[in-house]
Amino acid sequence: MQIPTKLTINTVIPLMAVLMIGFTGIGGHDLWTPDEPRVAAISLEMAETGDFIVPRLAGAPFVEKPPLYFAAAALMLKIFGPLFGATAAIRLTTVMFGFGVLLMTFLIARRLADKRTAILAVGILATMQGFVQNFHWIRVDAALAFFVAAAAWCFVEIYFGHRRKLMPAAGFFVAGAFLSKGLIGPVLAATPWAGSLGMRIWTGKLKEFILRHMGMLVVFLMVSGIWIILLYVNGGPDIFREWFWVNHVERFTGQSDLGHEKPGAPLYYIVQIIMDGIPWTPIFIYWIVSTISRGIKNRTISREDIFLCVWGLGSIAVLTLPVTKRGLYLLPALPAFAVMAAVGLKDVIPRWVEWYSGFWTVICLALMALIGCLPLTATLLPAAIPNDVRQVLIDFSPYHAMAFAWLAACMILIFRYRRAVSTEYFMILMTTALFVNLLGLPLKAIDQEKSMGADIRSFVNQIPESQRGRVAGTDFTETMRGVFYYYKGWKVPQINDGERIFNILTGKDEDYDSMIVQDPEDPSVSSLYPVKGEMATGTHDEHRFFWLGPIK
Repeated sequence: MQIPTKLTINTVIPLMAVLMIGFTGIGGHDLWTPDEPRVAAISLEMAETGDFIVPRLAGAPFVEKPPLYFAAAALMLKIFGPLFGATAAIRLTTVMFGFGVLLMTFLIARRLADKRTAILAVGILATMQGFVQNFHWIRVDAALAFFVAAAAWCFVEIYFGHRRKLMPAAGFFVAGAFLSKGLIGPVLAATPWAGSLGMRIWTGKLKEFILRHMGMLVVFLMVSGIWIILLYVNGGPDIFREWFWVNHVERFTGQSDLGHEKPGAPLYYIVQIIMDGIPWTPIFIYWIVSTISRGIKNRTISREDIFLCVWGLGSIAVLTLPVTKRGLYLLPALPAFAVMAAVGLKDVIPRWVEWYSGFWTVICLALMALIGCLPLTATLLPAAIPNDVRQVLIDFSPYHAMAFAWLAACMILIFRYRRAVSTEYFMILMTTALFVNLLGLPLKAIDQEKSMGADIRSFVNQIPESQRGRVAGTDFTETMRGVFYYYKGWKVPQINDGERIFNILTGKDEDYDSMIVQDPEDPSVSSLYPVKGEMATGTHDEHRFFWLGPIK
């Protein structure tokens, strides 16, 4: 068999990793909590109403996030929904933003180093655990990551390539980051901006520096300001206050009660980048330590190294300041760490990296073998695994066969063609094989447990369509409001007034004559009022719903 040249291999392997991992697992499974039911429902409603200014969740304004991701997903629904189904079309939105991030990473690394390093950086990023996980999930952070990376590319071209004409484009991409996630978008885009400036802020005249950035600032204010004005006009002052004050000021200080508050956790994102970077974490840590040590010893450090350190480590520092913390917030900084790893492997592969590559290869092969052999190890599975999940794991399927096929291909590669592929690209190959398998059978097993679509449809079908107009709900979470709308198109009105709820359940209300109660605080509520239908859904059936009729 004729082996392609090394240059061809070094180009084809990252491209293969990008395509295979990117498109594997985006269809064939349901919406998952957290986030997906809410984001998908908002996107669907935006596609149906055509209102691209004020996002709505089951009819109610939802301005926790600006509308850019929802609008993009709504367009994908219009184009690809009839072909692939709504869920796959929305998830494809995330994947396309992911491809955009990979493209920008390539352009950044090519400017900072060379084309070979850029290709390697793409392969490394595409096979990072955090990247694979987050770009297969319906979340607005995918759009944020793309626009931050695009803005970073502009800054690199402006300050390293002297292409000052890209200042307006930088302003446009920073505005895109703002319209994806709010004020945190420009803040995260400011870290690569600061890194690309380096010492150049003080080497030029202040007036020249300000004028140089006016184009960027004007474009940013114009694009962002248009939506802000339209939000105030269309949504009103109360909606505007909720968007700005509650979701920015109070979230930053931990007063918003929107969840994910983690005060006093300074190491949170350090632990997160270690996990997100798997299997490349040791390599970019090696680069960081080597770069800092070299800078201290020689008292010199390149502007390219400053840029990567400020972007990556600066993002961790910036995200650590707010009380609200989530692992996915680190997603826009992952390209910086991927480029670090690629630059660290640019010239000479350290001996320990070769040993580490062998260790990682053994892990990949073992996990693929485990997936393929699950039907033979049914008795070894923990008893706590639900029966429906167990059946997916042990009933022989194409997923098990695929694991064996990948395992066989990897073994052939190892024993016959290992020398044709250098260490870093071999790691990309092994990691690609592993993730493709993890996005197969394990994904189906998890979906068996997390899927809520069938439960929601069955529950709603218990309620005659002619009666649904007189049914209200109370204390629905955002997730449950989303799934009722997404799966059945039902905007269940929410009643939170205790007296009115009592009137409904006792047949005294003019508008409603029954209630859907989610996770009632008083377990006896289902014994006090007639139960006309019930449902348990979610992971381990943690959410319970009762359709309660009035006392006759």
